[in-house]
Amino acid sequence: MASLRKLKEIERDFSKKHIDISKVGFYDSAAFMREEYSNPSYLNNYAKYIQLKKYDTTYLSMVREKVPFIANLLFKELKKDGRLGACVDMSAILSRILEEEGIWNHMVFGSLSIDYPPESQLKRGHFWCVDYTKGATAAHAWLVVPPYQIVDLTIKLQPYSEGQNQYLPDILLSEDVKPYAPVAKDLINPKIIYDLQREGVKDVINHTLPQFKAFNSIFPAVSTVYSYSSLHYIPTSVSAPDAPFEQAVNLKLNGRYGYKIYVDIIKPALKEQGF
Repeated sequence: MASLRKLKEIERDFSKKHIDISKVGFYDSAAFMREEYSNPSYLNNYAKYIQLKKYDTTYLSMVREKVPFIANLLFKELKKDGRLGACVDMSAILSRILEEEGIWNHMVFGSLSIDYPPESQLKRGHFWCVDYTKGATAAHAWLVVPPYQIVDLTIKLQPYSEGQNQYLPDILLSEDVKPYAPVAKDLINPKIIYDLQREGVKDVINHTLPQFKAFNSIFPAVSTVYSYSSLHYIPTSVSAPDAPFEQAVNLKLNGRYGYKIYVDIIKPALKEQGF
């Protein structure tokens, strides 16, 4: 009931602001962008609307068929190109492709912690949002594509140094997630935590990421399992592609930007499969 009330509240707000919610990707509309200009966190409403929106069985069946197919084609292009650490750009391109196919989705930025199988003898892995090399920023990026709570095409293709990728999936498509309660070391490099505590800072999360706790109450962290690895996804913000798909030049794989990948590779393959 609480989620239904929240959905109706968001829908009423969109209606009051004359935002047409009938089409996927309506965050690109002039009415939405006007509101976002005065309220930078307004994109949260789009993301929450997608998470709470009711989808019929026909739509969900379509998503379960199309998304793995598209994700596999994109992953092959990324692997062939050889680029590592392309999580933000790949998520943006996949988001746009899914919008072209009428599939609701939104991007997520955040931290990621990974518990590897005991036999791997690997320490817990971290993508920290707060680190010495980059300050407070997006450590990792993924998509929410209902019914998938996590869609991650780049988890395996990161610059690992100890063979971690052998314990990770090519593509993570997870409907089955569990709540996860993040702690400071999930978000912040422990050396920074230590330095701040020595300076007398007691709540290092609030000190370094003052908006996190409020955001986490709306977009909670979740865990999923691949084989014997546990992956903990901790959202810190939602995002969206910032340029029209045809004009996006943030990612080039094997000589093609995202829109050309869609037109030359994805679209023909979908047609061939009868989608």
